[in-house]
Amino acid sequence: MRSWMRAARQAASICASVASARANAIDSESRLLKAEQDFKRNDELFKKALISDTDYTAAKVAYDGAKANLENARANITRAEGSLKQAKDQLGQLKAQAEEVEQAQQAAAEAGLDGGGHRCCLRPVLTGTGGSTCAPNRW
Repeated sequence: MRSWMRAARQAASICASVASARANAIDSESRLLKAEQDFKRNDELFKKALISDTDYTAAKVAYDGAKANLENARANITRAEGSLKQAKDQLGQLKAQAEEVEQAQQAAAEAGLDGGGHRCCLRPVLTGTGGSTCAPNRW
């Protein structure tokens, strides 16, 4: 059960990472659009010799940087989604294992077996204080 809870917390954390990566990608897309517009405007001005080489280069560097940032943001989404898939797969495996254990325990209880596969040899016996306890069955 602890493994399942740990895996569930990890999946929730990774899910938040996926959402964060997607938000970063949206931000990167908007920054790229602005950098692209600025570069196109500066490119036209540079062709008309209305801005310096330095201003043109700064716009080009900003545009190239924004493209790289968007590519990185998209790669982060892919990585986070891959991690989320692994966490979900692990949760599925743990859930299946827990269901198998529960079914085996139910079958054993119905057959009168304890957890070790032995026939249960305990029966309630009244104690002197009015409560009950288990004692070995002597049949």
